[in-house]
Amino acid sequence: MSWALDVINPAGARVGASLDAWPKLKTQGFRLPELRVSTGRPDDPVMLDLSGCGLGDCLSALPAAQHLANGGGGSRQLWVLCPSKMAFAFAPLDCRVLTSAPDGFLGLRLDGLAALQQTMLAGFAGFNPVEALCALADCKPAVPALVPNLSLVSHAERLIAAKAPDRQIIIVQPRSASACKDWPLDCWLDLAERLEAAGGRAFSSDGPSGHLQPLSSLPPSVEELAAQIAVADLVVAPDSLGLHLAAAVGTPCIGLFGPTLGKAMCRWYPLARALQSPTSLGTGSAASGACPPGLTGLTVSAVEAACLEELGDG
Repeated sequence: MSWALDVINPAGARVGASLDAWPKLKTQGFRLPELRVSTGRPDDPVMLDLSGCGLGDCLSALPAAQHLANGGGGSRQLWVLCPSKMAFAFAPLDCRVLTSAPDGFLGLRLDGLAALQQTMLAGFAGFNPVEALCALADCKPAVPALVPNLSLVSHAERLIAAKAPDRQIIIVQPRSASACKDWPLDCWLDLAERLEAAGGRAFSSDGPSGHLQPLSSLPPSVEELAAQIAVADLVVAPDSLGLHLAAAVGTPCIGLFGPTLGKAMCRWYPLARALQSPTSLGTGSAASGACPPGLTGLTVSAVEAACLEELGDG
């Protein structure tokens, strides 16, 4: 039996109909592929397919997954297909978490990647992945919520006590998946020195970058990074995983944006503050690489001021 590859909603209605609540999406021509009902029975599972989505977008899907797991799919069991690095985020939900595609799937498949791509291709300037994925699941958007592993949180607290006692902890992400979204490394290093002088301590979210070091001896897994971010005082990151993790675990964060629109991306992140680089906005997409690398319109002084304000020293 082949997969049901078409995008549908759990109630068996045309997905486009669920977008009536989102006039901005509708007016920008946002349309999901036509509905087709699979050959599965009505009580077969609904699968939220995030296998092609980025790690940050998987976190943006948490409200949609929580809605479906809590009965939004009717009597259907929820299956979540996601990258193995993100399985931990969905494990606490009442669902089956898959990291590889099942053979002969019978049920209703919600294609998360198609929803995100359709929204972006529509030219919707205020693109927000939380809203697109919630529309796919036929539910209202909500703030993503992730409960970090308590054992890993305790380990992160011990690392902080050993490496930076009595310091405010800032997790920074110098690199993203796309050079279009990155801030120059020398800016990150300058920022780290300034925060150190102000009584903070910056740690890298991944591997070493100059004198910026990760909190742990090895680059953390996504689950370990979530725990480290949960005990940090602030996160500073481009439009990438660190920003989305901070929002999901409830840590204040400053997002550095260029080709993507910060105010729109952070709309469901109440503790996030977006700093927009005017020199990069609208110059291309991160996916195509058509924009100049580096958020050159953001000065170190501007980011430092935002950090100190968030940390209570401004």
